[in-house]
Amino acid sequence: MLAFPKNTTPRWIILMVDLLGVFLAFVFAYLIRFEFHPPGDEWARGVFFFPILLSARLISFLIGKTYAGIIRFTSNQDGIRIFLVLSIGSVVLMALNISRKFWAEDELYFIPISILVLEYLFVLFFQLVFRATVKYIYQLYLAPKDVVKKKVMLIGVGDLGRMVKRTF
Repeated sequence: MLAFPKNTTPRWIILMVDLLGVFLAFVFAYLIRFEFHPPGDEWARGVFFFPILLSARLISFLIGKTYAGIIRFTSNQDGIRIFLVLSIGSVVLMALNISRKFWAEDELYFIPISILVLEYLFVLFFQLVFRATVKYIYQLYLAPKDVVKKKVMLIGVGDLGRMVKRTF
C-alpha cells in the first residue's frame, strides 16, 4: 500500500494531475472546435496525434519541473514558469504540426491549429486554477490557526523594506 506524507503531495501525483489536465484539455478543444460533433476522420487523426502531444507535454513538464513546487506555496513565479513551459511546448508542437503539412503527400496538418491553441489555453487555465484552488483550500482549512500574530511597523520604503515585508 502507498504511504503519503501528511504535509505534502508527492510530485508524481501532481505530474499525473497535470497530464490528466492535458488529456481533458485536448478532448475539450476537439469538442469545442467541431461544435461537439467531430467527424470520425478528425477523431482518428486526434487519437494518432495525442501520444505525440502527451509526450511533448510530459517532457516539457519534466524539464521545466512544473510539478516540483509545493502547491500550497504557489506564487507568481510558479505561474510564470507554467506559462513559459507550456508556451515553449506549444511552439514545438505547432512547428511539428506545420512541418507535417509540408512533408506529407496529403498536405494536411496532424490536427487543426485551432485545436492546439485551444488545448494550450485550457491546459494553462487548468494548471493555474488547480494550483490556486489547492493553495486557497489549504489556507482556508488546513493552515495552522494557533499562530500568534504581532503587529510590526517597518520604517523605510526602499527595496530592503519591501523584501523584509514579503519575508514577514
